[in-house]
Amino acid sequence: MIVTLIRPPRLFSRTALTANVPVPPLGLAYLAGALQADGFETVAIDACGEAPDECRPLDALPFVVNGLDAEEIAARVPPESLFVGVSCMFSCEWIVQRQVIEAVRRRLPNVPIIAGGEHVSADPVAVLQSCPALTACGLGEGDETIVA
Repeated sequence: MIVTLIRPPRLFSRTALTANVPVPPLGLAYLAGALQADGFETVAIDACGEAPDECRPLDALPFVVNGLDAEEIAARVPPESLFVGVSCMFSCEWIVQRQVIEAVRRRLPNVPIIAGGEHVSADPVAVLQSCPALTACGLGEGDETIVA
């Protein structure tokens, strides 16, 4: 049983390009560890770590997206995944995370997609309403709930 976990690209101001400092995906590691301890195989897609120098504008907005794009991420998800978990820690990044979720849904229409993280836990109703491609929200500490 394979579970795919995604750390989506980051979003930052075009004037803050010096803020592009690599940060290990600790949340993704905690989730993978909890799943592996319960016998699941995990695939981790770290959009930032896999393309740290890739930066592109976000439409006409004054932001830059750092990491793999949504289609590149979706192409890396194994079709046999039991489900896909997508992290959304910051509300300002929801626009980018939603693009990732929608790209995965287009490629794998029958695989459940679960979003988690601070933004999702803070307002799961708004998250579900704004992203019909999403199957469910994981609330609270993900490493304590992901196996269930």
